[in-house]
Amino acid sequence: MRVILLFLFLSTGLWGAANNLVQAAERGDLKRCTELIEQGVDGGSLHEAFRRAVENEQIPCVKLFIGHNVLLYGKEGFFKPLEVAARMGNIPLLEALISDHWINLSYGGSEEGIQAILCGHVEVVQWLMERGGSPTKRLLDTPLIHYAAMEGDNEIIRLLVGTYGSNVNAKKEYTNYTPLHYAARCGHLNTMNLLIDLGADASIKSWERLTAKEMYDEYVPPGSTIKPAKR
Repeated sequence: MRVILLFLFLSTGLWGAANNLVQAAERGDLKRCTELIEQGVDGGSLHEAFRRAVENEQIPCVKLFIGHNVLLYGKEGFFKPLEVAARMGNIPLLEALISDHWINLSYGGSEEGIQAILCGHVEVVQWLMERGGSPTKRLLDTPLIHYAAMEGDNEIIRLLVGTYGSNVNAKKEYTNYTPLHYAARCGHLNTMNLLIDLGADASIKSWERLTAKEMYDEYVPPGSTIKPAKR
């Protein structure tokens, strides 16, 4: 009976310390996080606290957990902090995460770049490219420029093509879609015009044997309001 009570006491204490660490990480209490780590916490608790620190943009705590060799894999699966930071557009957090090469960009920055593009963070896309990211590296056979065309983000398209040499006629494997096709399918007429101005070939056909113009006519109902470009 005493052994059971002792076990329950210790388990409760460890759970309490873990819970306190997560809460301290969320609010960015660096001193309290340091104290709790020194008292001893398990790897799973450290991972959860790290995840909460990243999601709440608590950079000093993030650096603390990195210094204690936090694991990226926890009970909820593999955590991708760089993607979270890119989605939030937080460059200082990105810099903290890649410091001392603790973690590297995924697929030449493609995963992080996609998140930045979907959220319209042109400055993050530029940051990724300047730190070794590749505009031509394909994640799921799709270059970054295709995602920018889907979103109708003209500023990111200009950046990728003008500064980093993205191919405006790059084709997605299997579908043969170019950025122009994606802009057409999503109804971004202004982005289509920009891509053509940048050298896109409007005669290229998709696997359905459709040009971008034909795709636009098929997917965008007549009389639809032209979607404005993001920038």
